[in-house]
Amino acid sequence: MEATVETLNIKVMQLNMTVAKTNAVLEAGKPEPIERQLATLKAITAEIDRMRLHVEAKKLAAEEEIADIQTWNAHLDAKVEEADNEVVKVRKWLDDRKREAEVLAQEEKLQFEEKLYKIKLELQMELQATQTSQHPLHTNTSSDIQAKFDGTFMDWPRFWGQFSETIDKTSVAPITKFSYLRELLDFKVKRTIEALPFTSEGYNRAKSILVEKYGKESEIVKAYTNEILDIPSVPNANPKKISEFSEKLTYCVQALQTLKKLEQVNGAVSMTLDSHPRRPRSNRSRLGELGFRWSFRSNPTVGETEPGGNNTN
Repeated sequence: MEATVETLNIKVMQLNMTVAKTNAVLEAGKPEPIERQLATLKAITAEIDRMRLHVEAKKLAAEEEIADIQTWNAHLDAKVEEADNEVVKVRKWLDDRKREAEVLAQEEKLQFEEKLYKIKLELQMELQATQTSQHPLHTNTSSDIQAKFDGTFMDWPRFWGQFSETIDKTSVAPITKFSYLRELLDFKVKRTIEALPFTSEGYNRAKSILVEKYGKESEIVKAYTNEILDIPSVPNANPKKISEFSEKLTYCVQALQTLKKLEQVNGAVSMTLDSHPRRPRSNRSRLGELGFRWSFRSNPTVGETEPGGNNTN
C-alpha cells in the first residue's frame, strides 16, 4: 500500500478499531484471540510508523509548515501511544495467566506427591499389619533382610531366601512387594529391572529376570567352590589366621550343605584342607582345637579330620 495521507488515515482508523476491541477480547479470556490481538496491535503500529515516514517526507517536500507537520506527528504519536498501552495491557494478561498456570502445575505436582506418599505409607502400614498377623516374628518387613543384594552368585541364596519369606509370600499388593524389591537391590542390579512397569506383571517379570540371571544353581555352586579353592593357606600357627580360615570355609560348606550340593565339591574342600602342612600342632590340629571337624561320608578317600591332625584315610 502506497503511503499517502489518505492510506495513513485508513490505517489509523484500523488501529482505533483494534484498540477498542482489546477490553472485550480480554474479558472473553481466551488465550488464542488475545495473542492475535497483541500481534494485530503491534503489526498496525509498525505499519503506521513506516507510512508516517513516507508521508512526512512528502509534506517536507511540499514545503508545508514545520509547525503543522509537528502537530500532525503529535496526533499520530498519541494514537500510537494509546496502542502501546493496550499492548502492555495484553502482555500483562498473558504473563499473569502464564504465572497462574505455573503455580497451578506446581500445586498439582505437590498434591500428587503428597497423595503418592500417603498411598505408600498406607501400603507400608498394610504390609506391616499383614506381617504381624501372618508372621509374628517378621514385623519389620524389608528391615528383616540383612543387606541389599550385591549382585553376586554367592549372595543370591541368602537374599532370595530372606526376601521370599519376609515379603514375597505375604498377601500384600504385588506393587508394594515390587517397591520393596527395588529398594533391596544394589544400584547395578536395580538397573536390570528399573525400566519394567510398576504393576503386578512388572513385579513377576522382575522376579523372573533376577532368578534367571542370579539363581542358576550351577553358577552358585561354582562360586562357592572357587571361594573355597581361593582361601589362602595359613603358613604359620597363627590363631587369628586359622580362625579366619575356619570361619570362611565353614561359611562356604554350610551354604553348600543348605543347597544339598556339598557332595559335589568334597574334593575342593579336601584340597583346601590338604593345602596346610601336616606337622605337630599343624594348621589341621589348630582347626581341630577350634572345633573344625569335617565328615564327608560320600567320599571315603577324604576321611575325617580330628583334633590331633590325624587323618583316617
